[in-house]
This record gives sequence, structure tokens and C-alpha cells, in this order.
Amino acid sequence: MRLDKILVSVAAASAMVMGAALPVAASAIPFGAKSPAQILALVASAMTKAGSVRLSGTASFPGLIEETATLDSSVSHSSQTSTGNGIMESDLMIGSTLYKKGNAADYKASYGIANSPLANQWVLVPSSNANYAGMTVGERMTSLIQTTLQMNGPEDLGVVDYRGQKAVLIVGKLPSGSSFPNSLQTVYVSTSAPYLPIGYSIKLTEGAHHGTATALFSKWGESVHVTRPATFVMATAKDLP
Repeated sequence: MRLDKILVSVAAASAMVMGAALPVAASAIPFGAKSPAQILALVASAMTKAGSVRLSGTASFPGLIEETATLDSSVSHSSQTSTGNGIMESDLMIGSTLYKKGNAADYKASYGIANSPLANQWVLVPSSNANYAGMTVGERMTSLIQTTLQMNGPEDLGVVDYRGQKAVLIVGKLPSGSSFPNSLQTVYVSTSAPYLPIGYSIKLTEGAHHGTATALFSKWGESVHVTRPATFVMATAKDLP
């Protein structure tokens, strides 16, 4: 598990801490008799129609890492930056082409490579590389929708006043195939059309360590512009195992 890239691993990535919110009404008010799964399906449809979004947040494992990340995601492009504990990484996706730029601490923490020759320069990571799938999860909209809404046994905990908006709390456990299986995730869904998520929070478990991840969504439907780096090198299996 790449602890230096928690937000992308769980759902993807300006430090914003979610405040406590208390239920004030039943969620049947905005969504009628819809089940939690039906509400999530409605949210997935709204996210798909929006086509792009910014996800900003933090993740914290006390004693291990504190991370801040921002992701601009669309159907075909994405741009992400993440920092924490001296680690810095930027990722760009243009179609299926991935470019990565990380410092030496990033390569050490992520891949166990000390003094990587790829540090501090843009690197094209081919899809054949063993790390490609893990590096791109949650980056573009289709993947981001899946990682945001994947929950086992979702429950509707009612309506809350959240950051000046009415939101329905949908809570469930992350599936066994996720980076943090069985961790508890809460998605805050706007009660106003088009019923997009406002943010999410996750209680994380990594071995004996416990942490949290929180994030907010913004800039729905705005254009995401990603430009290929002017200079870059190609990653090999030796450079990036």
C-alpha cells in the first residue's frame, strides 16, 4: 500500500477538514423511498453527466504520514499533486498516457528506490509497467466515480447541515479489493438537484495504525486542461519496478 498517495488509493485527492455534522431530519424528505444503493446510482449518473470535478483533501496516519492532495479530473484528462512528509508527486493523464514527476523521497517511499535517477523530472510511465494500474486508479472520472461510491452495505443516516448545504449521509464499508478493505466511508450527497456529492470522509486502518481521509468536491463541469510536458524520459522496469 502506497501510504504516500492515500487519497488517490482510496478515492483519489488544499487542506480542508470536514466538520462534525449532526442529523436534523430523515433522508426520505429529498429522496423519497429510494434505497441507499438507488441514491448512489443517482449520484453516479449526476457525476457522469457533470464530466469533470476538482477533489481536494487530506489524509492522516499519525506517526506514518500526513498528506495533502488535489485532483482535477475529467473523462479523458487529469492532473494531480500530492505532498506529505517531504514527499512531492505530480501526475498528468492524457487519455491513457501517464506522466509522473516525483522527488527522491517519493521514489524511496513508493518503490523502495534510493537516489532514483528519475527523481525531479517528468517520466512517461507505460501501461505495461507493473505500477501503472495502481498509479492511475481514481484519476479520471469513470474511475473516480467508482472509487468514490464503492461501498458494501450502504446505509442512509439521514440529512445533515454540512458546510452550508443540506446533505444526505451514505455510509458503508470499502470493498475487500480496495486499498483499505472494510474501512468505513461516509459520502455527503447534496439534497438539491443534480444530487452531486459534496465530499467524503473515511476512517482508515493500515495494520495497527488508524487514520482518516477527508475530501471536498468542487468545480463540477469545468474544463480540465492538461498539457504534455515539454521534456520527459521513459520509465523502464529497472527505473520503476
